[in-house]
Amino acid sequence: MDCIYQIRNKITGENYIGCTEKNYMLRFAKHITICASGKMDCPKLYDNFLKYGYHNFTIEVIKWIHEGEEIKSVEQQYCEWLKPSLNSLWGTKHTKDSIDKMRKSQREYWSKNSHPRKGVPFTEKHKQNLSKSMGKKCYVDGVIYESVKECATILGIHRDTVSWRMRSKSFSNYYYL
Repeated sequence: MDCIYQIRNKITGENYIGCTEKNYMLRFAKHITICASGKMDCPKLYDNFLKYGYHNFTIEVIKWIHEGEEIKSVEQQYCEWLKPSLNSLWGTKHTKDSIDKMRKSQREYWSKNSHPRKGVPFTEKHKQNLSKSMGKKCYVDGVIYESVKECATILGIHRDTVSWRMRSKSFSNYYYL
């Protein structure tokens, strides 16, 4: 069920407000996984994770979203009320001039550049490798699935979660065949 959640640093009391359409505990685990991978989607939160350790954070649901409610607008309301210190972009508004400059910069860049592989066809070997990697059979709790996508659909969880569990040592009942 959709919800607005809060991640709180137990030491400093700083907080992060987020929303998810999936299980909020899985979203917390995804924050930790992304942080460990070195990506910085939420830099203030992830810097805090690294500085204080994941175990010094709690997550709690602050509002369950009911059908018909717009999740992003409810999240924005909670950000306005609670003023989270670990949300990197909360409260940031670009001026019309800065938006125009960013647009102009992007147009100039893409008018001179294109993706390095644009127009380059895949080799047969590359296509075979892609096909193999996309069609790995999965074993979960005694059931064999044809692919991660099929497994995720049937179990009702996101395919990234299934892939993460396949690689995780904590989920011995999830593995590739």
